[in-house]
Amino acid sequence: MPIIFLAIGSFLVGSVSVGYLLGRIYGKDVKAYGSGNIGATNVSRVLGKKAGAVTFAWDLAKGVLVVGLAPLILPQTASAIGPVPVSAISGVCVIYGHCFSAFLHFKGGKGVATSMGVFSLLLPWHLLIALAAFGATLATSRIVSLSSIVAAIALWLLALLDFPTHVDTSVKIAATLCCLLIIVRHGANITRIIWGKEKRFF
Repeated sequence: MPIIFLAIGSFLVGSVSVGYLLGRIYGKDVKAYGSGNIGATNVSRVLGKKAGAVTFAWDLAKGVLVVGLAPLILPQTASAIGPVPVSAISGVCVIYGHCFSAFLHFKGGKGVATSMGVFSLLLPWHLLIALAAFGATLATSRIVSLSSIVAAIALWLLALLDFPTHVDTSVKIAATLCCLLIIVRHGANITRIIWGKEKRFF
């Protein structure tokens, strides 16, 4: 039961959207503008770069906070199927909470910044390589969505291949679930990329 409460708590923390709250402060519903997304990229376009930076910082921070605090709140204990991977479970839940916010009728962001926060602790070296792939793709394409998809796939493949370090099975599962989620959440972007209609960030 404690792990269920931890999972629910992680999901609820992920559900808190600063991007949406900033929009209300500015008198705008960010879901009604631009891409309709509550993440940093759309918030930057709708409310300005400062609001976008604050949104990105919070979305990143909630991933770090949840994964960092989970083992302290519920130390890893044995179960009938082996050790309970509390960090991986809480990480997946906070990302899914961000994408399907309990406070926004289960709508939300695309999970990129929150995933960065989660995997900065679960897969720090793998994330650095994935961020390099993100930067290279963004520099050449100027498309944030494409860069995010490339980074997510890179992180997932690196985790599966145990490169540059060995990865626990629970973290591999978490990386798989989160990579698939990011790709699915970018479905409309992928369609626009194929048709050459995706907006460039700069």
